[in-house]
Amino acid sequence: MWNDPIVEETRRLRDEYSARHSYNIHAIVEDLRQWEHEGFPMPANIHKTFQPTILPVATLRQDEENPYLIGDI
Repeated sequence: MWNDPIVEETRRLRDEYSARHSYNIHAIVEDLRQWEHEGFPMPANIHKTFQPTILPVATLRQDEENPYLIGDI
């Protein structure tokens, strides 16, 4: 049988979350409702301003051996 690592990780995380609530569906739902009520708390650095990195522009030139344009950085 083929194993997908993403599916395996998802199942592992689901099992860990369920185990924290003793596999009690009512406790799990209550925890999710509380999480929803709190506004889905995110990691602390979520408010860090994103600064895009300016990448150098590739210059195009034609090589004598290769008539197609090739990139040079």
